[in-house]
Amino acid sequence: MGDGGNSNAAAPASNTSNTASTTTDPAKKSDETLQHPENWTTGGDSATGKQAGYIKAMASRAGEDVNVEGMTKTEASEKIGELKKETGM
Repeated sequence: MGDGGNSNAAAPASNTSNTASTTTDPAKKSDETLQHPENWTTGGDSATGKQAGYIKAMASRAGEDVNVEGMTKTEASEKIGELKKETGM
């Protein structure tokens, strides 16, 4: 019976190392996608309400008038980056 317990104890250790290597690859892929909005699969979709609101708030702070109507998620993300630099937000 003691042998059965030893084999079970070894199994979780090997599963843990396999899980770590599996989660590393998707994380790298995820980081690359987040860094490059033009690579987003939904980048061509309309900007979200949160993006539009954030742009309007930062543009107001920067003294700019930005039209967010018709802006894509990618364009909104890029504009947010520009406004962050301008406003220091």
